Amino acid sequence: MSPRPSASTISAPALRNRRSLVSPTKMRVVKLLLAALLPVWTSSSPVTNILLLGNDVCLDESSLLAVVANLNANAPATDSDVYQKKHLPVFFFHGLTGNSTEGFNYQSNLTAEGRVFVPLAFCERECSLTALNIQVPMVIAVVREVVATDERFANGYIFIGHSQGVMMARAVIEQMDDHNVHTFVSLAGGVNGIFYGPQEADRNSIHDLGAGFGAAVLP
Repeated sequence: MSPRPSASTISAPALRNRRSLVSPTKMRVVKLLLAALLPVWTSSSPVTNILLLGNDVCLDESSLLAVVANLNANAPATDSDVYQKKHLPVFFFHGLTGNSTEGFNYQSNLTAEGRVFVPLAFCERECSLTALNIQVPMVIAVVREVVATDERFANGYIFIGHSQGVMMARAVIEQMDDHNVHTFVSLAGGVNGIFYGPQEADRNSIHDLGAGFGAAVLP
């Protein structure tokens, strides 16, 4: 019979395996100790109070004013707020292969309220099939020109987009650093903020888009 191997003859992997074998009882004891000590460690750790800034990331004077505005966001609107938005001018973004006249019904109702209504006609019909990354700089230039030459836009304005016009309007808001959009209205657009999870109809639409005009429109 061969002699029983001593500790010095046991291989390193075997030692590691032995050390890793911890009984469930010991593990439970360790967990209980950690649970008991964790509140002590937490209470003795330094705590840094972080001011919630909403979308602001700086603490200069302008951002502090924005913080105050965010904190009061749930306050009821005043009469002056309602009056101001009721009289803001409107930009209308038409849909794919459409034109500026598609907003005639909105124009009729909004101008009856005394609003300024600007239906954008920078890239109509076949031109609207152009890639969006080309169209967006074009419409930004048009919006800036209108705002710069008409003082009625000085206090801000509203974007109304229909279909592809929704994507255009949102892209302008994201890329135009000097915009003064107070309200963004999405009508039958792909980014209207409603999502019920992936649906079979969505997959069909994406397939049709990629197989059709989407290949030309999407960059």
